[in-house]
Amino acid sequence: LRTEGWIEHLVAHSEGERVRKGEKLLSLYSPELVNAQEEFLHALKSGNKGLTSASRKRLVALGIPEDQIRQLEKTRKVEQTISIYSPQDGVVSRLMVRHGKYVTPDKQVMSLADLSSIWVLAEIFESQADWVRVGQTAEVKLALLPGRTWEGTVEYIYPSLYPKTRTLRARLRFENPDESLKPNMYADVRIFGGPKDDVIVITVEALIRT
Repeated sequence: LRTEGWIEHLVAHSEGERVRKGEKLLSLYSPELVNAQEEFLHALKSGNKGLTSASRKRLVALGIPEDQIRQLEKTRKVEQTISIYSPQDGVVSRLMVRHGKYVTPDKQVMSLADLSSIWVLAEIFESQADWVRVGQTAEVKLALLPGRTWEGTVEYIYPSLYPKTRTLRARLRFENPDESLKPNMYADVRIFGGPKDDVIVITVEALIRT
């Protein structure tokens, strides 16, 4: 949030709850927001366009939605609480507040995760680290959904090896329209690195294991 205040009413009660874009998340009581509304109404009453514009910009900067500002302009009545709405469809992945909690701008209230596309973190053996490039095709399979494959791309390669496992980590993006891929799942990942030049190739039948 952009101002300090108290959570008067929390609509999203728990992590994992699904919300839609434009859905109300919480109501906030903030003395600063009340004062900002009063200043805006005084500016409207005075007829000073410059003062009115500055007061409106302050409301926007404090996070009051434009439709609530228009409502305030129409009714000329200060609202003691301001409603905060979801900016996107998603799932509440983290919820750090409860009813009545005092919050400040430096404290995160909640996180919303959009699962329509998802990142997969893949760990690549050190000996294969040089094979991976951004933009390569990748696929993912899950043990719990046999026979199904998701296709994606390598989006980012971390600049250093992960010290605990001595592996290179790469971030892959996959479209997930039905949200079958969920956070913290384990998956089998294949990255298609393309052909390598100057290598010896033989048929499996020609190999004698000793």
